[in-house]
Amino acid sequence: GASGIEEIRKVASLIPGYGPPDLLFPACFCGRWRVSRTLASISTPLGEAAAPPELLRAALTQQASRPAVFEERFLQLSDSDRGIADRAFNAEHRQE
Repeated sequence: GASGIEEIRKVASLIPGYGPPDLLFPACFCGRWRVSRTLASISTPLGEAAAPPELLRAALTQQASRPAVFEERFLQLSDSDRGIADRAFNAEHRQE
């Protein structure tokens, strides 16, 4: 399992200003979207033995199954004609 520090980092990354800088999207992205994601290939440049077994197993299972379907949301910036991804909402809905 993840250590306490890793869990704190994961949660903090969802708070604006503490995670990576937000990417800006055109205003037409703003709103809720239904996303369908299909894993097309898996690459392990250092070999499968170097990949974490649980992540490799999950990726192979996902590749063999149907597409992952989830919602994402983008928020309008108040002082701009651009939007940003709602990281907390998107992370929560990708896990369903």
